[in-house]
Amino acid sequence: MKKLTKLESFGLIAAILVSGSYFYMKKVYDPEAKALKKTISRLNKKIGAYNRLQEPPNPAGLKRRLERQHDEEKKMAAALHAAGGRTDAESEVTEILAEISLMAQHENMQVLKLIPKETEVTDVYKWKKVDLQLRGQFYDFVVLIERLKQMTRPLELRQLRIELDQGEYDEVLITATLRV
Repeated sequence: MKKLTKLESFGLIAAILVSGSYFYMKKVYDPEAKALKKTISRLNKKIGAYNRLQEPPNPAGLKRRLERQHDEEKKMAAALHAAGGRTDAESEVTEILAEISLMAQHENMQVLKLIPKETEVTDVYKWKKVDLQLRGQFYDFVVLIERLKQMTRPLELRQLRIELDQGEYDEVLITATLRV
């Protein structure tokens, strides 16, 4: 092989430098430049969002608004209860069960069981099932049923079973599924 002249060796070095620079720019510099542009774009979006932020509203105003909405919710719930409806609040079910228990005691009925069961969803209500067992005089039970009919909140007695109580004279044992 022949020895390269000075001009050819400078040309070869220049060609290697140009091709190396080209591959460096194409494979290393351009992807990093694109990543930098994306990062700058995201940063500018964040800065724009930050600049659009306003000072937070006054908490006192929010508190008053929340209190008004809470009062409105109470009025709406009271109107719903007066119309014979109910909300799906668990506390409401507890209140109804307590009211029924007090009615039973007032009518000299002994509450033996009041066991909550699963929830049943229908078109109108989300019923909470409760197993109920009472003991007392039959006439007192009839009066209790009449008082339950007068309740404005919806409830149902299902699978009602009345049998003579073996332990007590003239008392009946009532078993039912109550839907509240």
